[in-house]
Amino acid sequence: MILKSVKLYEKITNMFLFFYIFLFFSQWIIPPLYSFIDRFANHINILFLLSLNFFIIMSSQKIYIKFLFLIPFIIILTNTIFVDYSMGSIINAFNIFLLLMIVRKYKMSIDFIKKFCFIMIIYFFIYINIADTNYYNVNSISYILFNLMIYCVLFNDFKLKRNILLESVVIFICIIKSIEYNSRAFTIGIITFILFRYILNSKVLANKFVYNLIIISIFIGSIIFPYFYVYSYENEMFMNVLDLNGRSLYTGREYIWKEVLYIIKDNIFMGVGRPIQLHSFESFNPHNAVLYFLALYGVPLFIVFMITMLYHLNIIRKYISLDVRIKTLISGFFSLLIISFFEINMFYRITFIISMFPIIFCFSIIYNDYNTKNIRN
Repeated sequence: MILKSVKLYEKITNMFLFFYIFLFFSQWIIPPLYSFIDRFANHINILFLLSLNFFIIMSSQKIYIKFLFLIPFIIILTNTIFVDYSMGSIINAFNIFLLLMIVRKYKMSIDFIKKFCFIMIIYFFIYINIADTNYYNVNSISYILFNLMIYCVLFNDFKLKRNILLESVVIFICIIKSIEYNSRAFTIGIITFILFRYILNSKVLANKFVYNLIIISIFIGSIIFPYFYVYSYENEMFMNVLDLNGRSLYTGREYIWKEVLYIIKDNIFMGVGRPIQLHSFESFNPHNAVLYFLALYGVPLFIVFMITMLYHLNIIRKYISLDVRIKTLISGFFSLLIISFFEINMFYRITFIISMFPIIFCFSIIYNDYNTKNIRN
């Protein structure tokens, strides 16, 4: 009877996830749906994550609560006492850490992941032909294409005989699109993915020192890079250097990052708590995920996020050299973090859940194929 109940809850959980995936990818081809989700994304996300957490608890018959995962919620609530946080910022922060709480607990079946990847391949070849660059920002389209590319490669990893042509065509199309869209972040993301997935040896990537150095370098680098970018602009460095499309290295981000860095400096512990109007840009979009997080929530909450991510990622680390699927997903996730040097998708209300899918998939593969049940404890 208990087994039947568990299976039922797992099916319901998968239905919830399938509906969310369908909703997420549909919005990028249906503008009115995008407008609706953009407006109510925080509410949709928290309902989805709370429902997912409930069904996970019911299917496992256990409630997993570690003090580490309570700390961010305590910090958020404490910050609201001293800073006028908007409700949207509070809900978004809760959503981010609620997702981190359940990222190891949700067990997708291998069959579900395979079907998901197959659907993403179909969606990829449809989307490259119908993506509306007049309505959607090309950087957002690029981010979706990059995520789709990860799952096209992952689909190949499940097969005994790889279809090299498929993943080569997908990666080549992404390179062409990155040039067409003049998206430097997309281009750098593809290069990073190729480096981690195809060039860097699995055992080297799985080395504890190398692995953690990469993670910490990415997080710290995402802060140092804007500082250096602003400094080099103010000191007229690299002024004559052009990118592949003949554009200057400086495209306006120097003004945005300079302003946001001042905001962070003046609100270093608790952040500003709400999106504020920038003088350098039409909306509160720092074009850097870490700066976005630091400006909104402050350094202490970011440190908790970074420690939590290190905790999760180090559980996955030892399986990289054992399973090419894990390597593909981690390579994709690291590349998404690199893209976040230039975009806020990693923490943005519409895209942050899909950005964590590689980690969720990693834990599901480990749980299913390596019978490592203690990863959920």
